[in-house]
Formats: sequence, structure tokens, C-alpha cells
Amino acid sequence: MQQALEQFRVRMATANRRFIQDRVDEIEARGLAREEVKWQKMVEYRHIYLPNERENGFPPRLVDLPAAMDMDMGQVFPFPLNGVHPPRLRTHEAREQFLDMLQQVFQQQAADWAAERGQETPGLVPRCDELGVFLQYAYAVEDPDFRLSAIPPFEPGLMLLSEEQAALAETQPERYRELDREECAQVREYLESDGIGDLIHKSMVGPSVESDDLEFKAGVVTGTGYIGEYPHWYSAYLYCRQRDDAVRDDAIPDAPNIRIGRGGSLSLTTRGISWRLL
Repeated sequence: MQQALEQFRVRMATANRRFIQDRVDEIEARGLAREEVKWQKMVEYRHIYLPNERENGFPPRLVDLPAAMDMDMGQVFPFPLNGVHPPRLRTHEAREQFLDMLQQVFQQQAADWAAERGQETPGLVPRCDELGVFLQYAYAVEDPDFRLSAIPPFEPGLMLLSEEQAALAETQPERYRELDREECAQVREYLESDGIGDLIHKSMVGPSVESDDLEFKAGVVTGTGYIGEYPHWYSAYLYCRQRDDAVRDDAIPDAPNIRIGRGGSLSLTTRGISWRLL
């Protein structure tokens, strides 16, 4: 997992630096005299604003933007350009508590779905331990999406703890444990709130996912990609399996559990009934 995340980090940072450098070169090649006009061309992309707007760290001259990113990205963009957010569940105890909570929520979710369909009560929904390994090294992975493609993040921590609260794990461990317990209970309450939480609902994903090739038992939305103010794409973590009657291409080899896809996308997939990131 750590190696997969490092590969993702390197590819994402390289791609985003190249994208910004290419845009700067294109605008500079137009021979525009005023820096304000150059920046107005640049701010067409997501997360890029005029210098001194929103208290950002963009330099006065557009041509200096790539160098400013290399020197101190944290002062330029309010997110990691490499797409990997540092872990917030920083202790084994915190991760175990979170995974136990999710397992209980998913077990009830699977039972509720079975009851709605008049099916037998499902067996044990296993803990998503592979997710715990991910959370040991990262809180979320997110493409800054400068191109406005509505790429959703993968944020399995479900807004549990802020960066400031996570830092207490080293400086105030007792306070960190207290906050973790409180927020874990709040996340559970949120997930179980009808019509509010991010638990996957059959009516929402059934037509687009389950009817195609997957049968799923439980799951949660882990990120939303927006175009303007409207949600367009989602990422989800599902306990599912491929339908027996789904069309398969035997020429395509099985994927390993952790895979780096085209463009640096990170995926966790297995065959059979298992937890999958979609």
C-alpha cells in the first residue's frame, strides 16, 4: 500500500506540475503585456485565482508560478499537489475503532437491504481491513482536477478529525483519543441518518452499477466530483461481487488488490465478493 501511494504521489505531482507549466508557457507565448490579463487567462482553471485573492500565495508574475510551487506548495495551493492527504487516524487504536464502527454500520445496512427485498438475512459482512492499511498512510487521495473534469476524491476517512485534531496524536494523545471517540460516534450517527448520510442506497446506484455487472451488499460514498455546484461523479467503497451472468473478457488478466491506473489513478480491486473501490 505504501508503495502504491508513493507511485500515485509521484505521478500526480508530475502531471500537475507539467499541466501548470504548459499553461503558463502557452499564455506567456501570446505576448500579453499586462500580468493581470495573463492571470485572467490562468484563472479559467480550477483552484487558480488572481494573486492576493482569497489570501493565496500566487506570485505577482505568472511566469514565477511554477517556481513558487516548487519552493513551497503549501503556500500556493491549499491542498497537496501530489494528491495525497496525510493520515488523520494516526494510531492503531483509532483505526481499529473506525473499522469496527464501519463493520457494524455495514452489517445493519446489508440486513436492511435484504429485508427490503424479502431475502434471507445476509451472513457476516467482514471488516474492510484493507481500508485500514490505506488509512495508516493517507487520509484521502484527490486529483486537484485543474481541468474541471469533476474527478471525485477517494476520502474513506469520512471527514473524521481535522488536520489540527490529528496532530494531537503526537502532542496530546489522551485528548486525541477522546476526540477520536467523539467524532467516530458522530460519523456513525451521520451515516445512519436516513436521507442524509453517505451510505449507498439501492435506488441511487442500482440502475447504473448493480444492473450492469455487480451485485453489492453494502457500501458508502467516499467522494463527490462537481461541475459547478452540481454533483457529477462519485467514488464509492462497496462490498460486492461480479454477477455470475455478467459479460467477462477472459483475455483481460485479473487485477491485483492495489493497482495504479492510467493517469495515476489508484484502485483497490479483487475478484469474488469483497470490498472494492469504484
